[in-house]
Amino acid sequence: MVRFALTSATGQAESVGESWSCAQVIDARYPAPRQQHRIRAASGSTYVTDVDEEWLVVGEYDGLIKCGRLCMPGESIADAGIREKLREDEIRDTGPRFVRWTWNDLERDAFIPRLHRRLAPLGVVAA
Repeated sequence: MVRFALTSATGQAESVGESWSCAQVIDARYPAPRQQHRIRAASGSTYVTDVDEEWLVVGEYDGLIKCGRLCMPGESIADAGIREKLREDEIRDTGPRFVRWTWNDLERDAFIPRLHRRLAPLGVVAA
């Protein structure tokens, strides 16, 4: 899978976990997802998502480093978590379903089944 991830890499991923995620999506025979796609919310805020699958599902790979990066100066981890939840709600309000996963999900082959559960009710299935 590592070799496949390297050959599938687009250079748009911000982390190894995002690259591995995209490789798993392609290996599962879903269309290659857009990466680092910008979404404009009703509030006027623009958000960048890790994965965008046919605009039906957007997703976020949550690595441990990201958790630390979310904190702004003087902000607690709880404050950052609430801010991230509000961001997720604004993205959901634009229409797509939302999926999150971690490195552990990638290792345990749990990410693609989770993505499939979001896409299957919408009539999108792997080729």
